[in-house]
Amino acid sequence: MNRRPARTATHPDEVGEFGGASSRRVRPQGNIEALRSGSLRVRVYAGTDVVTGRNLYLRALVKPGPRQAERAEKARRDLLRQVDEGRHERTSAPVRHLVESHLAVAQVEPRTSVTTRRRNF
Repeated sequence: MNRRPARTATHPDEVGEFGGASSRRVRPQGNIEALRSGSLRVRVYAGTDVVTGRNLYLRALVKPGPRQAERAEKARRDLLRQVDEGRHERTSAPVRHLVESHLAVAQVEPRTSVTTRRRNF
């Protein structure tokens, strides 16, 4: 009888709900990418853009310097916290597009609509 040894959690992301090893590895959320400039780009998935329907990512750029990897990991955690708490933008659409779509359905006086469209949104 060939038995495999019991699998133990070797990474904090592998610990299950009750402290034991999970049955599968949990991938860390977000990614950190090295750029040619020496900076690191941090990206975290934030859901679907409510206007365009495309995937929405939060981004941060970490300049080269001492402890760059630690600063990038902190930026990744901060972005994940924003997503978890719902404190991130829901769209990347420009304000002009949002104002136009609002005015198309809003019940406002014609003068208000004209004045709003004249402004540089």
